[in-house]
Amino acid sequence: MSFRGLMLGLLLMVGTPGCFVSRNTVDRPLDPEAVEQIAVGQSRKEDVVKLLGAPTDIIFSNQAHDPLRVFAYEYTYAVTKTSGLTLIIVTFLNSDTKRDHVLVFFDEDGMVSAVGSRLNAEFAGYGLPFGD
Repeated sequence: MSFRGLMLGLLLMVGTPGCFVSRNTVDRPLDPEAVEQIAVGQSRKEDVVKLLGAPTDIIFSNQAHDPLRVFAYEYTYAVTKTSGLTLIIVTFLNSDTKRDHVLVFFDEDGMVSAVGSRLNAEFAGYGLPFGD
């Protein structure tokens, strides 16, 4: 290949615009039906693990110093969708991250005392890189 051909090839690669999309997930999806099956005052730690699997994080209480904190399992799942446009030397990006988050609190006997959830991961979306 001649020097001219090489320079023309490089110019085309640098000057040609490009688009891309990507999707990234962290952990595994949470089943909304499984979350609904957790019953306050009836479900135990073992039941929660059977329904949702191993927790992302375990929160331990220190009731001697803080009687308001109780033992809890935390479950999280995140989806990030990114789109971009590259024009010569400038890249425009738009990234949207949504999460599913479930907290299951237990009393001293291992019985579920409260459940809180926010399931929004499915609403992550692609968007134009220069819009809202």
